[in-house]
Amino acid sequence: MYAALCDVVRRHPRHLVLAGGVVGLLAGPRAWAFAPAAAAGLACLAVAADGRVVMAVAVAGAVLGGALVAQGRLRALDRSRLLPLLGRKVELRGTLLEQPRTSPTGHAYALVEL
Repeated sequence: MYAALCDVVRRHPRHLVLAGGVVGLLAGPRAWAFAPAAAAGLACLAVAADGRVVMAVAVAGAVLGGALVAQGRLRALDRSRLLPLLGRKVELRGTLLEQPRTSPTGHAYALVEL
């Protein structure tokens, strides 16, 4: 099985870099300590399969870059201007951008520009 994996990595090195980016995106928000270990593991796989250090650096960079992108995305989502208003009754004027929809729980929601 290991030989088959090395053969696939040798034929399609871009897939390993893409997999590294996905691992980084998944690990970044919740398990930041896991990202360097995953980067090292995938880099070792790249060197074992292909023998090129450049490939290992690209894979490790993709993992760490994906983790940084995930962290930045979560920080941007957590910086909502509505955060001080959570848990309070609020009356605001807004522009309805889509038709209101009903969730399975019975609540209505729609996209609104404030």
